[in-house]
Amino acid sequence: LTFLAAQHSVFNTNNFTSLIEYYCAKDQPDLAWQVLTETMPRERCPPDAKLINNLRTGLVACGASEYLLRLDVYLRTPANRHLNSPSNESHPED
Repeated sequence: LTFLAAQHSVFNTNNFTSLIEYYCAKDQPDLAWQVLTETMPRERCPPDAKLINNLRTGLVACGASEYLLRLDVYLRTPANRHLNSPSNESHPED
């Protein structure tokens, strides 16, 4: 992000998706979560369904069950419900 800022680049969801994928691959779910909940809002860059899917996949891969629960709560808030898709739901209704 520092490099992009120095280049006067515009931050977009793809930048943040890549960053989340990187942090999950490095087994740093706390930093991936921070991108979603702190960095993206600060940069006024809303998440999209692709980012949410990649975050969920990364959290599953690194066994970050606490952050998966946080993600479920995040997706249930009224402002974020639009990000729910059948592939984003970890607990489909019976």
